[in-house]
Amino acid sequence: MAYKMNGIGDVMSAPEDSGHGGAGTLLKAALQEMYDRNVTLSYLAPFSYRYYRRFGYEQVFNHITYTIAHDHVPAYHPQHQGGRVERMSFAAALLSIKPLYAKKAQNLPGGMMREDWWWDYLTLKNRWDAGVYFGEDGQAQGYAVYERSGAEMTVHKLLANTPAAFEQLMAFLLKHGNTFQKLRYESPHSQYAGDWIQEPYAVSAVVTPYMMARIVDLQDFLNRYPFTQDFAPVTIAVEDPVLPVNAGVWQLSRTAGQTTAEKDANAAPELTFTIQQLTKRSWAPPHCMRS
Repeated sequence: MAYKMNGIGDVMSAPEDSGHGGAGTLLKAALQEMYDRNVTLSYLAPFSYRYYRRFGYEQVFNHITYTIAHDHVPAYHPQHQGGRVERMSFAAALLSIKPLYAKKAQNLPGGMMREDWWWDYLTLKNRWDAGVYFGEDGQAQGYAVYERSGAEMTVHKLLANTPAAFEQLMAFLLKHGNTFQKLRYESPHSQYAGDWIQEPYAVSAVVTPYMMARIVDLQDFLNRYPFTQDFAPVTIAVEDPVLPVNAGVWQLSRTAGQTTAEKDANAAPELTFTIQQLTKRSWAPPHCMRS
């Protein structure tokens, strides 16, 4: 399910004007404009989680950063042979990366369907390199995007659509243990995966809070949410002081695969949520955002 999404970035006030509510006024206006333009969701990377919770945002993404010292990097021998990993610049790799990412994003909770301008922005903003795995048929099956900085190599993106792609990309990355003092991987998945190494104690794994999200158009979000089965009507009360159009009592049901969400001021709510709580609870099933 694809929803339209707008982000919030680079929010700040001049020091001499801070503390007067200017940023908050602009943020409220931006959310209202999103709603008026039929934008369903909003993302942001917060400087303060407490601050953005005042405007209905909630933390929904975590990262795990794995770090291993060069003298603990294990020897790794792929079981799947064949194919090749090609090292190239991030910009040159985009021809292979874009279709692989687009396919994968459809199955990621909150995955973004990136437009071309965003990929171009990433090439200008970052000094990244890439390794792309091509199978024996010459088709790209996975990639790793990484950055070399001083004594560390950091892997920012890793995607593998086949076991061979995963194994060959891991062998490619781990061979850099002879060159750098530390190897780091910033995983967008909060589920621990360090146990694939024979000695997990050698790997440091740190969970860090990441992006926040907010439901902007609640009715559209509920009507198109990928529920997996039909259910009898349920009545919920939603609190949203920033976007009052979302606030009130809603009756939600799904019959014959068709979801209906309508306000019902006369109904008694069975459950009550803030917009933050509803955003948090809604994030487990797969749905995609179109920026």
